[in-house]
Amino acid sequence: MISSFDSLKAEFESASRPFLKNKKAKGDDREINVLRFLDCAVINRLNQSLAQPFDTVRGLFVEGEPIFEGAEIYHKTHSEIAVRNERCIKGYFLPDLESLGLALET
Repeated sequence: MISSFDSLKAEFESASRPFLKNKKAKGDDREINVLRFLDCAVINRLNQSLAQPFDTVRGLFVEGEPIFEGAEIYHKTHSEIAVRNERCIKGYFLPDLESLGLALET
Protein backbone atom coordinates (compact mmCIF):
# COMPACT_ATOMS: atom_id res chain seq x y z
CA MET A 1 0.00 0.00 0.00
CA ILE A 2 2.86 2.37 0.85
CA SER A 3 4.45 1.91 -2.58
CA SER A 4 1.09 2.72 -4.21
CA PHE A 5 0.92 5.93 -2.19
CA ASP A 6 4.53 6.80 -3.03
CA SER A 7 4.11 6.22 -6.77
CA LEU A 8 0.87 8.23 -6.85
CA LYS A 9 2.51 11.11 -4.97
CA ALA A 10 5.52 11.05 -7.29
CA GLU A 11 3.22 11.17 -10.32
CA PHE A 12 1.43 14.26 -8.96
CA GLU A 13 4.74 15.94 -8.08
CA SER A 14 6.25 15.30 -11.53
CA ALA A 15 3.15 16.87 -13.12
CA SER A 16 3.31 19.80 -10.64
CA ARG A 17 -0.26 19.06 -9.58
CA PRO A 18 -1.54 19.52 -6.02
CA PHE A 19 -1.74 16.17 -4.26
CA LEU A 20 -5.07 14.63 -3.33
CA LYS A 21 -6.51 15.04 0.19
CA ASN A 22 -9.28 13.49 2.18
CA LYS A 23 -11.78 16.23 3.11
CA LYS A 24 -14.72 16.99 5.32
CA ALA A 25 -18.19 16.94 3.81
CA LYS A 26 -19.84 20.33 3.40
CA GLY A 27 -21.61 21.29 6.62
CA ASP A 28 -20.06 18.36 8.55
CA ASP A 29 -18.58 19.63 11.82
CA ARG A 30 -17.10 16.27 12.85
CA GLU A 31 -13.33 15.86 13.06
CA ILE A 32 -13.28 13.00 10.54
CA ASN A 33 -12.70 13.47 6.81
CA VAL A 34 -15.46 11.42 5.20
CA LEU A 35 -14.68 12.36 1.60
CA ARG A 36 -11.78 9.98 1.07
CA PHE A 37 -10.32 11.09 -2.27
CA LEU A 38 -6.74 10.19 -1.33
CA ASP A 39 -7.64 6.80 0.16
CA CYS A 40 -9.66 5.90 -2.95
CA ALA A 41 -6.86 6.91 -5.33
CA VAL A 42 -4.27 4.86 -3.40
CA ILE A 43 -6.51 1.77 -3.41
CA ASN A 44 -7.16 2.22 -7.14
CA ARG A 45 -3.40 2.55 -7.77
CA LEU A 46 -2.74 -0.61 -5.77
CA ASN A 47 -5.43 -2.49 -7.68
CA GLN A 48 -3.96 -1.40 -11.03
CA SER A 49 -0.56 -2.74 -10.02
CA LEU A 50 -1.79 -6.26 -9.24
CA ALA A 51 -1.52 -9.13 -11.72
CA GLN A 52 -4.96 -10.28 -10.50
CA PRO A 53 -6.94 -7.12 -9.57
CA PHE A 54 -9.53 -7.28 -6.80
CA ASP A 55 -13.16 -7.71 -7.82
CA THR A 56 -14.35 -6.13 -4.58
CA VAL A 57 -12.87 -3.93 -1.88
CA ARG A 58 -14.21 -3.59 1.67
CA GLY A 59 -13.39 -0.82 4.08
CA LEU A 60 -14.22 -0.52 7.78
CA PHE A 61 -14.88 3.00 9.04
CA VAL A 62 -14.82 3.64 12.78
CA GLU A 63 -16.95 6.68 13.51
CA GLY A 64 -19.10 8.11 16.27
CA GLU A 65 -18.97 7.87 20.03
CA PRO A 66 -18.39 4.66 22.01
CA ILE A 67 -21.69 2.85 22.59
CA PHE A 68 -20.92 2.53 26.32
CA GLU A 69 -18.17 3.59 28.71
CA GLY A 70 -14.88 1.89 27.85
CA ALA A 71 -16.26 0.45 24.59
CA GLU A 72 -14.27 0.01 21.41
CA ILE A 73 -17.55 -0.34 19.49
CA TYR A 74 -18.81 2.97 18.12
CA HIS A 75 -22.29 4.17 17.15
CA LYS A 76 -21.52 4.96 13.52
CA THR A 77 -18.93 2.26 12.70
CA HIS A 78 -19.80 0.71 9.36
CA SER A 79 -18.43 -1.28 6.44
CA GLU A 80 -18.54 -0.18 2.84
CA ILE A 81 -18.11 -2.51 -0.11
CA ALA A 82 -17.05 -1.38 -3.58
CA VAL A 83 -17.77 -3.88 -6.34
CA ARG A 84 -15.16 -3.13 -8.97
CA ASN A 85 -16.18 -5.95 -11.32
CA GLU A 86 -19.88 -5.74 -12.14
CA ARG A 87 -19.84 -9.38 -13.34
CA CYS A 88 -19.75 -10.24 -9.61
CA ILE A 89 -23.23 -8.77 -9.08
CA LYS A 90 -25.79 -11.55 -9.33
CA GLY A 91 -28.75 -9.36 -8.38
CA TYR A 92 -29.86 -6.66 -6.03
CA PHE A 93 -32.91 -5.57 -4.09
CA LEU A 94 -34.34 -2.30 -2.95
CA PRO A 95 -35.21 -2.23 0.75
CA ASP A 96 -38.78 -1.51 1.80
CA LEU A 97 -38.12 1.95 3.25
CA GLU A 98 -41.63 2.21 4.66
CA SER A 99 -41.20 -0.89 6.83
CA LEU A 100 -37.94 0.60 8.14
CA GLY A 101 -39.66 3.85 9.01
CA LEU A 102 -37.64 5.66 6.38
CA ALA A 103 -40.30 6.30 3.74
CA LEU A 104 -39.74 9.51 1.84
CA GLU A 105 -42.43 12.13 2.18
CA THR A 106 -43.96 13.26 -1.09
